[in-house]
Amino acid sequence: MPQLVGLLAAVALVVAVLGLVLAARRSGDDESAAVTTVPASSAPAPTSEVMQPAPVSTVAPAPTATLASTTVVAAPIPATTIPATEPPPTPTTRAPEPPTTQPATTEPTATQPVTTEPATTQPAPTQPATTVPTSAPVAAGANVLDDPLPSGVRSAEVQPSLVMVQRLADALATGDWDTARSLSRSLRNLSDAQLEDGYGGLDRSTVLLVDARRRQGGDDLVVALIANERAGAQTTIYCIQSTVNAAGDVSQNAASVLDRYSGTLGLEDVREDVATTDLIRRQCALSS
Repeated sequence: MPQLVGLLAAVALVVAVLGLVLAARRSGDDESAAVTTVPASSAPAPTSEVMQPAPVSTVAPAPTATLASTTVVAAPIPATTIPATEPPPTPTTRAPEPPTTQPATTEPTATQPVTTEPATTQPAPTQPATTVPTSAPVAAGANVLDDPLPSGVRSAEVQPSLVMVQRLADALATGDWDTARSLSRSLRNLSDAQLEDGYGGLDRSTVLLVDARRRQGGDDLVVALIANERAGAQTTIYCIQSTVNAAGDVSQNAASVLDRYSGTLGLEDVREDVATTDLIRRQCALSS
């Protein structure tokens, strides 16, 4: 801003000087025009007089106005220092901060109080001294070798008859001769001694349905009877053909031994043994 004010003052001074010079020149021109010029007379001079020359008016020249030279000193303009442009700062790359791992919060597990039900003691049924436990309950369908059966019959169609055959096998294994007689008319004429002689060595028996045929008034079944005998010393597999009438009476028509094994075998042991199941399918079939 100070530099601009000085520059304007110098320009104003120069303009003023130029105005004075122009005014002085104009004044000199006005004085030169003021010199009087006498016109010559046109009348003839008298002869008798000697004509004297007219005095010449001498006009002193107008003094020339001398203008004093004015030196205009320009105000020094201070040098403007332009600051050096610094390069932009180099961005600093910050290493990523490792993620903050929040400790896992373990919620306490609510402990449910354990309710202990008092054991209910059931009175043990009175059994004869020679009675052994019957076979464990078999889930529906587990005591069927193949379903549908080879004859095309579904095991569910003959399930009531299969239950009756299993009940008779349980009665014979436990020595319940009265129940055995009530389930099979073919045993009603046998005494306890005869039944003990024929089935006394039987500990437990389980039936495995192999095939069946439906007929009017009843069902024909062929089963593999898995008999645990002689206090668990051996297991015999029988093929038995039975007929169950509409009243639920069971008649055993034929029985044959398929194989004997040492020790005790259960239903699942037989079902999972490929050689034994193949033997049953080949040799235990419905008679024509």
